[in-house]
Amino acid sequence: MNEKDFDSTARRYYQPIYNYCCVRVRDGDAAYDCTQEVFLAMYRQIGSLDKEWVRAWLYRCAKNVTLDYLRRQRRFVPDGEERLGSVQTEDAYDTDRPFVELFGEEELELLNERYSEGYSIAEVAEKRGVSANSLYKRFSRMKEKLTRFLKEGGGNDAE
Repeated sequence: MNEKDFDSTARRYYQPIYNYCCVRVRDGDAAYDCTQEVFLAMYRQIGSLDKEWVRAWLYRCAKNVTLDYLRRQRRFVPDGEERLGSVQTEDAYDTDRPFVELFGEEELELLNERYSEGYSIAEVAEKRGVSANSLYKRFSRMKEKLTRFLKEGGGNDAE
């Protein structure tokens, strides 16, 4: 990867990485800082990154940067599980917490790839090295889980 590749990659992935960081840290300003840190790390690695794997590298880096941020903010419960449901918030997003806890980190990442980034299920499956059929089933189970949650009045008990 060279500087020209960096510019085009940054333009292409800046918003999706920012969205991913927003989902993980639940704060726009912090997500902006995390996103900047991700692209700074990418720039520092410019000569050693393979263009074919840069997207996966960016998301892995964003995951690590946001985990570091959450640990620094003491918003991460150190229970041995690094999942978004372990994030404790004290901000306006508390009303969303039951929904966030409904899905694990990997499920939230799948939903982000599918709906925020606009990838098809087949594209997500290819990226993750799983069959599209298994991913269709997984999305179906997530939909069923969400439907049950909503039917049970989930999210309506916010104080």
